[in-house]
Amino acid sequence: MWILGKNIKSYDFNKKNDDSKKVEALIIEFLESRGNRVEDVSDIEYYRKIDVDLLVHNEKNKIIKLEVKADSTKTKNYFAETISNDKKNTLGCWLLTESDYIAYYFELDKELHIIPTKPAQEYVIKNKNNLTHISLNRFHN
Repeated sequence: MWILGKNIKSYDFNKKNDDSKKVEALIIEFLESRGNRVEDVSDIEYYRKIDVDLLVHNEKNKIIKLEVKADSTKTKNYFAETISNDKKNTLGCWLLTESDYIAYYFELDKELHIIPTKPAQEYVIKNKNNLTHISLNRFHN
């Protein structure tokens, strides 16, 4: 995995998943308050495979695919997961997602960043040798 910054701590996957669902609800509320219709597709297998959590139907009836990321660290650095499982060499969500945007929410500051996915992916790939590389042991039996 590659990160933009340092000081990322390990976390419990199940707790993080619960936190992500809460963040998804906040983002849905925010988007709907601005006149968008939002579908939560995070539990639909097709969308899970392409790492898309929400479909946003905007006022022009355009569908925008969002990947939601919740970050509870104090660093305000983006955590760009490039490898999900290093033993299987599976891509992490930052590179796997086929979303149009990554909705990156800093929980402590209650701050939402909407990041265009393709430029973010290109940046991480281009600069991977200049980014801090860490491995998290976060999978538990």
